[in-house]
Amino acid sequence: MDDAGGRLVRPFSMIRGRVRPSQLDLDPFLMIATRPGITDPQIPDQEYARILELCREPLSVAEVAAYSGLPMTVAKVIISDLLDNGYLTPGSTAPERDPDLLMLVREGLRRL
Repeated sequence: MDDAGGRLVRPFSMIRGRVRPSQLDLDPFLMIATRPGITDPQIPDQEYARILELCREPLSVAEVAAYSGLPMTVAKVIISDLLDNGYLTPGSTAPERDPDLLMLVREGLRRL
């Protein structure tokens, strides 16, 4: 990060230009958590490590994107990679989606 200009690295370069997660059905409300027993993962990229740290407590995919400051597409690719490699475990999605809550989440994501 550059204090004056923001990110120095384009978000898509973090995921090597990929735009689609391998797990295409990643619902923004899917709860994910770091797999128990993962204490010192050998992950060279700080964005991956940051997401693992965030997910010590279960979070939704949308929350991970918001808390990490990454665009949703980038966060989904990283989450998908971490799921594929067994670092994260998926939980459940919200059974009922309150339309008012969805509008608040959408507006919050737009502001990012």
